[in-house]
Amino acid sequence: MEAEPFAGLLSPRTVMIFDADALAYYPADQRNVARYANKVIRANEADGYQTVHPARPAQISGISVARVDFVKGQVRESVLITIHNGYAFVFIFAGSDFEVIDKSIASTKVKLAR
Repeated sequence: MEAEPFAGLLSPRTVMIFDADALAYYPADQRNVARYANKVIRANEADGYQTVHPARPAQISGISVARVDFVKGQVRESVLITIHNGYAFVFIFAGSDFEVIDKSIASTKVKLAR
């Protein structure tokens, strides 16, 4: 296997992406965190990511979420999912290592309307 010509010269930046997915379009039995996390896992694995840690409990700003960790090449990705008011709120953090991602998650402030 040939080494990539720029391997090690560039490193992924830390990024955060937020998505709100209306669950009204999903069958009733799929409107929960576990089923949504499985959907994310299938989509990421189809895109070449490897699941490092399947869905497990975590928190962001004191809000309970499911966290799934992935690896693709030098990119590390953590996906945090919660269901609130009929929406799946999805926070995607990506970076060069999980320690940096953990710091980004810890510094992110989220407040959900009641």
